[in-house]
Amino acid sequence: MGGPNVVVKGYPYLPIVSGNTFCNDKVDMYCSGYGNCTTCSTFNQADIDHIKSRGWNFIRLGVVWAGAQTKDGDELDPDFVERLHAVLNLTDKNGIHVMLDNHGDMTGTLGCGNGVPAWF
Repeated sequence: MGGPNVVVKGYPYLPIVSGNTFCNDKVDMYCSGYGNCTTCSTFNQADIDHIKSRGWNFIRLGVVWAGAQTKDGDELDPDFVERLHAVLNLTDKNGIHVMLDNHGDMTGTLGCGNGVPAWF
């Protein structure tokens, strides 16, 4: 069992299930130093096919509180929940296991990171 991290660290905080090419992130020390890294905001059947071609059957899916609960209250953001279900339906249909990661970098959105929403 193995596979990639699937984490969208800014709005909309989950990948959109669309497109027909697999994600080819470029994140390394060089681009980080110059601020020109590229990351993906989609997760689709091409990504699943790529994952499976590598012999993997697992993803770690970042689920960010700031995206799930955009305002103070008891309700989750319905668009976020819909995107989460779209990813989970795609992985389930293809036999990909998912670990939901309550993801957060730094303190939260007010500290130029993600995780704890600004309203908190």
